[in-house]
Amino acid sequence: MFICYEAVFADEVRQFAQLGAEVLVNISDDGWYGDTSAPWQHLNMARMRRSKTAAGFCATNNGVTAVIDPEGQVRQSIPRHQTDVLRRPMASATNVTFYSAHGDVICVGLCKYLVWASWLSLRMSLRRILQNKVRS
Repeated sequence: MFICYEAVFADEVRQFAQLGAEVLVNISDDGWYGDTSAPWQHLNMARMRRSKTAAGFCATNNGVTAVIDPEGQVRQSIPRHQTDVLRRPMASATNVTFYSAHGDVICVGLCKYLVWASWLSLRMSLRRILQNKVRS
């Protein structure tokens, strides 16, 4: 279970899945946003976490209450400003996604590669500049 915008922090949610969580519940109070797009944005972040972790997921309270399937699709929801109960079985985690197992390893590796490539490019450019100065 995580609270409100903790859904934004992918690595924290991933740790719940790594520790064996089969269902994730996001308790939030999106009422203070009023009639803006923020509750929908919050729901979309929860959908992304669901598809990355493969754990069952339910986003709740006075934002958009929803049951989200393994592919991140909303299977059942309650409109905002309406009191109701969702009665739907949730699929629990049956497999470990690449992201749950390895986290941001691809992103970290790509960042390291870009730093190395930038350093190499800068070094080659400086070498050419110095060689041109020596020749002139």
